Amino acid sequence: MNGADTPWEIFDMVEELHILVCENFAPEVRAVCDRKDFADVVVQTFPARCGRPPVCLDELEVLCFQGEVSKDSVIIGSCCLANIDERKKPDSCTVDRMEQCFYLCCNHTLVDSLVSNGAYVMSSGWLAGGWQRHMDRFGFDSEQGRDFFGRSVKKLVLLDTGIFPGAPECLQDFADFVDRPCEVVPVGLDYLELRIKNYVLQWRQKELLIAQKEQQKQAADYAMALDLIGKLTHAGSEVEVSETIVELFAMLFAPTILLYVPYKKGKPGKIRGIGIDTSAESEAEQHASIPEFTTSVFTMTESGFWLQLRRHDDILGVIKIDGIQFPHYRQHYLNLALAMVDICSLAIANARTYQQLTDTARIAGKAEVATDILHNVGNVLNSINIGVERATGIVRNCATSSFPDVVTLLLAHRDNLGDFVTKDPHGMKLPDYFAEIAEVFEKEQEELQGELASLSKNVGHVKAIVRMQQSYAVAKDILERLYLEELIDEAIAIHAPQLAEEMIEVKKEYGDIGAVLTYRHKVLQILINLVINAIDAVSSAEQEHKLITVRLGKISEKRIQIEVADNGIGIAPELFSKIFGYGFTTKVSKHGFGLHSAANMAKILKGTLTASSKGTGKGAVFLLDIPVEL
Repeated sequence: MNGADTPWEIFDMVEELHILVCENFAPEVRAVCDRKDFADVVVQTFPARCGRPPVCLDELEVLCFQGEVSKDSVIIGSCCLANIDERKKPDSCTVDRMEQCFYLCCNHTLVDSLVSNGAYVMSSGWLAGGWQRHMDRFGFDSEQGRDFFGRSVKKLVLLDTGIFPGAPECLQDFADFVDRPCEVVPVGLDYLELRIKNYVLQWRQKELLIAQKEQQKQAADYAMALDLIGKLTHAGSEVEVSETIVELFAMLFAPTILLYVPYKKGKPGKIRGIGIDTSAESEAEQHASIPEFTTSVFTMTESGFWLQLRRHDDILGVIKIDGIQFPHYRQHYLNLALAMVDICSLAIANARTYQQLTDTARIAGKAEVATDILHNVGNVLNSINIGVERATGIVRNCATSSFPDVVTLLLAHRDNLGDFVTKDPHGMKLPDYFAEIAEVFEKEQEELQGELASLSKNVGHVKAIVRMQQSYAVAKDILERLYLEELIDEAIAIHAPQLAEEMIEVKKEYGDIGAVLTYRHKVLQILINLVINAIDAVSSAEQEHKLITVRLGKISEKRIQIEVADNGIGIAPELFSKIFGYGFTTKVSKHGFGLHSAANMAKILKGTLTASSKGTGKGAVFLLDIPVEL
């Protein structure tokens, strides 16, 4: 700020102070305001009512404000203001009713002294307006004027402010007309200037306080806006981002109407906002009311604006802000809003990208789970096929294959069957043959029963795997009170055939944690992925004793931890920063979506998923930390 700046100039005030004064003193007041830095002061005039009915507030409204007296104003006068009831005036209006109008130009003592000594006091403005006109208004000719002034006035006195150079000559002409002595008292404009300055400074002080409060409010609003902008950077879903954007613009501009319409592939979506009807019928009307524009445009009411949220060439959404509290600041508000648009657009674009990545990871994670399910089913089916082949071989090669020959022999000797069995060399062998057959039958029956039991068990595994997968696939995402031990057992049971095939021991250590409130299938998906990962790790390791340990316990009153540890191939130190990354894997047959999906699910559960390892070949530990209640 340079030396010429004044405090009120800093705030770039656009308001004005209206000074209302009668026509007799208007020239002096204008002269003061013209020669001083009073660019925000407007001088307005009402007719002089000296000795006539006083003016009233309604009359001033029409004369000076075109029916609107709510503007900041000061009304200056004396007896001419007697009819103004200060109780009915607006707060923006100040009435300065003086005992004598001349107090406006000089000190009270001088004016009172002149009046008490019988002087008829005049202003330069009164004379400049033409003393003849005043005499005509009084209805006086020279003789009547001399009679009136001769009986009531000792002399004529001009309080000369210096704005009318011909005032002394006019005074002498008037004195000759009424035959009275006259005197010129130079008062200048200094006293009036002090009074005008007082009016203006008091008003500016009030405006400064208002501006200061507004700036304090704006500072608080901007601080909140920065906080909301920070919130934008952490919002995950597009719904969260759009709600934050609506909250941000509502707080900054306090509009009566705030409309946000997302755009996808060039088409408007579901509206949200403040002061609007969100019904389907209204939504169609709101969509139809969106004007064609680029970047921004003022609304038809001129008390707001439309904004376009763009990212590169794509329209991400439009915002309508209307009915702002101070419409005359709309350009300032628009500039502020435009500064926010890029941040909001980036937040929406990031939210949509995040959603796409999350959806891809979720689908990919489910695909990997499904692939592993099919692998497990395939293992069981292999066992079933082997069992069926063995049972078929037993039946094909059973001892009953020679029965037709024995039956034929017995039928041929049916008439002498007793002699044949006891005396014929061939018949005598039949008892021993039947004894051997019975022994073979018993052995084959045991083998068939074993194979059938194995088949039944394996078919049961397949049914359980399919049933679990079906319940997982169709599950609704709802909060449930459940026992994590059961979910862990379920995740392990899904992989039971592969665990058996690889001869992997699963050790379970469950603490007493009671029921928890969480999303069943999100937790199950995490556990399935962790068990799959552990199986892969120990299957790839050169360990005689392959072990997976699952531990469950509380780490505080409000947090639970599930640990899945293995003695598998471990994790190299350089891989820790990548292990939960999208698409990262060290296995040829995998896609790298499982752990990424599990980590995302952990965040949704307001938890964390972490990994640790002492190095390659030294196993790994995965820790899932979730709240007792969501």
